[in-house]
Formats: sequence, structure tokens, C-alpha cells
Amino acid sequence: MVEQELAKLGLVLPDMPREVSSYIQYRIAGSFIFITGRLPMLDGALQYKGKVGKDLTVQQGTDAARLCAQNLLSVVKHAVGGDWAKIKSIVRVNGAINCESSFEDHSKVMNGASNLLVAVFGEQVGCHTRTAIGVNSLPFGAAVEIDAVFELI
Repeated sequence: MVEQELAKLGLVLPDMPREVSSYIQYRIAGSFIFITGRLPMLDGALQYKGKVGKDLTVQQGTDAARLCAQNLLSVVKHAVGGDWAKIKSIVRVNGAINCESSFEDHSKVMNGASNLLVAVFGEQVGCHTRTAIGVNSLPFGAAVEIDAVFELI
């Protein structure tokens, strides 16, 4: 089902991103997969750099969050060996948006990730709790970074 939904959306998951520092891509603890923060990377290159609301529009920030979610899914796919049926639910999605202190559209930016996850998994599995916060900077000047927790069956 997940692969079909991705195809309907015209999306192909990128290869699982490589680590760029001292961490692992994910950790399975009990029945949960904790995914390390993902940046809006494609083919090893940062696609959205700068502050949302200053250097980038809210729509560009939303697109960056969506790409972060695609990268999350690449890691999840690897973690479950390609067996999407092992995913019971998406528990939590956390987003950091690189922005100025006066920026107030964090939720709009995070909708790029949330809407994609619900579209791919459906309401029952894809609906999740969420945090969207503004930060002064992110690694490599990225516009958005997103991490998540998935529950396994």
C-alpha cells in the first residue's frame, strides 16, 4: 500500500541518507523506531538552505519539510527491511524550522511533512502528534530538520 501511495503521488524514495557525523540513522527500542533528524537532502545535496520567512518562502519551507519526510521514509523502509506492514503507527514527528524570531508559520511548514505521511499511510496509521519549533540555525544552514518515532506491530 505505501509503495502504491508513493507512486500515486509521483514520489520515489531517495536512497537512505548517509550519516554526516557521529550518530546512527535509527534505533529500534522495543516496538518503536526512533529516526534521527533528516534534512531536505536529495542525491547528497542540500535542497533548501536558509531561513524560512527571510531567505525562503513558507511554501519553500513546506516543500523542504516534505522532502525531509521522504528521507524519513527511506530510513524507515530500510529499518523494516522494506516490509511496510510492520508499521503500526506514526507516533510523533518533531520539526525544527530555521527562521527569524518573528516567524509564526511553523505549523504551515510542518504540514508539508504531516500531510505527506498521512497521504502515504492513511489516517489510521499516519496521524501523529507533532512539535514545530523555530530555531536560529540548523546543520549546513538547512531550512528544516525533522525526526520521528514510528511504532512497530
